Amino acid sequence: MLFSKRKKVKVQKKLREHCGIFGVTCNDFGFSVTKLLYKGLIALQHRGQESAGISILKTGGKIYT
Repeated sequence: MLFSKRKKVKVQKKLREHCGIFGVTCNDFGFSVTKLLYKGLIALQHRGQESAGISILKTGGKIYT
């Protein structure tokens, strides 16, 4: 389990499926999701290299890719 200054964040200990997709959601603008993204990319290993990308949802509902 990872810990932030403000609250605990639950993280799965093992992969559940064999796919190249993962997501992080966080409503706390003071919390950095960098470590979660890094661990997710490590967990993906070689899956999804041909179609890798990052999208973020900004306030107001607009998606940036």
